[in-house]
Amino acid sequence: MSEIMEPRIEEQPGEKLSWSKVWISVITRPSTQTFEWILRDPQASPRRAYLWVFICALIGGIITSVYSMLGFTAGLGEFESSYLYLICTPVIAAVSVLLVAFYAWLTQSIASRFFGGTGTYASMVYATAGYLAPMSLISSLISGIPLVNCLSIPLAIYYFVLGVISVKAVNKIGWGQAAISYFALPVLVFGITFVLTICVLVLLGPAISNVFENIILESGGVLP
Repeated sequence: MSEIMEPRIEEQPGEKLSWSKVWISVITRPSTQTFEWILRDPQASPRRAYLWVFICALIGGIITSVYSMLGFTAGLGEFESSYLYLICTPVIAAVSVLLVAFYAWLTQSIASRFFGGTGTYASMVYATAGYLAPMSLISSLISGIPLVNCLSIPLAIYYFVLGVISVKAVNKIGWGQAAISYFALPVLVFGITFVLTICVLVLLGPAISNVFENIILESGGVLP
């Protein structure tokens, strides 16, 4: 009679965790063990991840609009623009959910197909939302506070660190492989943007040069 194999620790169901416990644990105890722990939560699902991202994006949009209305930020400018942004916040939050879903899918696809990652999309998007949701709220809160908003850069770096840890935890792969999987999309977008910018400059170079020459001539200047 064959022996019944006991499930591995990472496959065993864990305790039900509140959203606050998940967020605080991920932010204050960043490690692969922490992400593996939250992923064993029976409530861990893409639906919960989408809800977190939507609500936090919604709250973040409201905070940004209020800051702008109070004159704390210069991003939106006039009161009317801030009010319009506030109205559009639900749409922006919905788009944020789609972007996070796509990013998690692409990251997981790269990790599994190229590096033999053992994770799933459901785990990847949940782990992503686990750090993205609280980090987005923190970023929104400090964005309009003078002096404190200088922490935006360290927070961005910490955000990337959490992202790499989450990929490693979900897929059981090396640090370098996790980093490549996580940064593949930003690098690709940057590369495409850079190439397109160069192409546009090359194609419009003569036209731009003529515009500057006309401006110089009309102002009474002398071309070299």
